[in-house]
Amino acid sequence: MTGSGGELPRVSVVPHRPAAAAEETGALPILVRIETPGGRAGPPSGGTPKRIAFVIDRSGSMHGFPLEAAKACVVRAVAAMEDDDEAAVVLYDHRVEVVAPMQPVQGLRSTLAGCLAPFQSGGTTALHAGWLAGADQAAGGGGRVLARVILLSDGRQNQGLTDVATLCRQAAQLASAGVSTSFYGLGPEFNEDLAIGMAQAGGGNAYYGESAADLEANFEAEFGILRATAGRSVRLSVSGAPWTTRNAYPVDGLGRAVLPDLVAGAEVWALLEVEVPAGPEGEAFAMVVEVSWTDPGGSAQLASVRLSVPRVSAADLPGLAEDGEVAERIRELEAARLQTGARAAVRAGDWPAAERTVAGLRAVAADNAYVRAVADRLAELAAHRDAALFQKEAAFAAHRLSTRYKQPSEDPATLAADPDDPPPEFVARRPRQGRSARGGAEPSGAPNGGRRLTRERLRHDPAETAAAPESADGDAESGPTGAPSFSSVLAKATGQS
Repeated sequence: MTGSGGELPRVSVVPHRPAAAAEETGALPILVRIETPGGRAGPPSGGTPKRIAFVIDRSGSMHGFPLEAAKACVVRAVAAMEDDDEAAVVLYDHRVEVVAPMQPVQGLRSTLAGCLAPFQSGGTTALHAGWLAGADQAAGGGGRVLARVILLSDGRQNQGLTDVATLCRQAAQLASAGVSTSFYGLGPEFNEDLAIGMAQAGGGNAYYGESAADLEANFEAEFGILRATAGRSVRLSVSGAPWTTRNAYPVDGLGRAVLPDLVAGAEVWALLEVEVPAGPEGEAFAMVVEVSWTDPGGSAQLASVRLSVPRVSAADLPGLAEDGEVAERIRELEAARLQTGARAAVRAGDWPAAERTVAGLRAVAADNAYVRAVADRLAELAAHRDAALFQKEAAFAAHRLSTRYKQPSEDPATLAADPDDPPPEFVARRPRQGRSARGGAEPSGAPNGGRRLTRERLRHDPAETAAAPESADGDAESGPTGAPSFSSVLAKATGQS
């Protein structure tokens, strides 16, 4: 397949085994791989223009080094953006301030550091209001623009709207209107369910850092994806049989799986379970997989792949060779399921059950170096009974295993990379989800003792624990200063205002 700007993504469909059982209806695991060749697949003039709104938590817990590190990362990110991109910066605690309205980065680069310098940490965490202010800045750029909110927080939302399900639903609505959301969690206290949920519903990416020193690698991963985006609004469907996806991908109103954006030099994938009806031995079963996306020029693209497999005796099926690549993806998704179970056990205070599940995770890992490294990290946290960090590591590792970009040349048996040609950060397989290979502890003289936030501090910091009164539907009785309404932001994103 080729397009006006070069070779288009390649879609392949591979069954776990090259046949299905004849005697009874059964599930056939099928791997769908969408590989985008290196180099940007799009118009020769370059990629999609970007409108990025950086939204930074400056509540009391961000005092000192964390807030300064976040500011510095945003300044560096803006400096690295293309001249025709646009950026805005919003800071929030219980107030919302648009420090730099949406504008071309060519002029913002030289002034942003000075604009951010006077702002210090403040009060409570009006995350919803800050996010909406960022979305309001990102909206309105037109269909060809890649509009995204990059939201950073180290705490739990405690001002204004705080309901996780509602926040995720709103993120999905804005994503459908063209404004996506990525969430960066920092330290031990942020809500990982909210971070992953908003990013997944919002069509963006979820990251977390154990400390502010880990922010830079997360920004590098995010902008590596944005610079190399070759397809958006990616949807997958199957005709010919009932099916489900085993990945943690949302499903849209038409029953299609919502996949991550296509990125040059990386592979997006989905593991499907297709229900194959019983039929005569030797008779083939056929299905069609369709993948659609919007290319950088705004044109709709569609790839259809037909797969036909013969029916054989159920007794003969286990003897057929399994595809190694499909087997590895099955292994990784089983590992994600086990991590979710271990996290639930820790949340319930059942450490013995969590340790048994981690032992099972190690057994599932076999020769998969990434899964084995993740299991070792969780075993270490379980031994120290570190509930907060265990839950974050398990949640983010499970999410990443299920939705990660894969490097086509990746060797599952080793995490070692070529030092002369390291992979992009967004395909790196991190043994510690909150710590990059280059990350490290915060400076020994950093405020908060080098740790981002502790429960001891939360108990003694009234500014961080005080929350606005909530109404029966979970919304604050009075919205934070400077916050736009969701309806107005959605109307702007959909071009109704």
